[in-house]
Amino acid sequence: MRKKTKSNKKGGGKNIKYLPETDRILKAAIEAAKEAVIVHRRYNVPLVVYQNGKTIKLDPYKVDLKKIK
Repeated sequence: MRKKTKSNKKGGGKNIKYLPETDRILKAAIEAAKEAVIVHRRYNVPLVVYQNGKTIKLDPYKVDLKKIK
């Protein structure tokens, strides 16, 4: 059975649904991103990311883990 959703009051009138699982999914994605940076630092390999329509390589030591929210 599907869980009930409730409308997001802060959405400015947009039709956005809040799902209780969303918070856990976002936390897991953030944790995975931090772990990826740590692994790339461990093996000293660049992070490959898609940014501004281009694929670029980033130095993993220039990524601030505190800014990943």
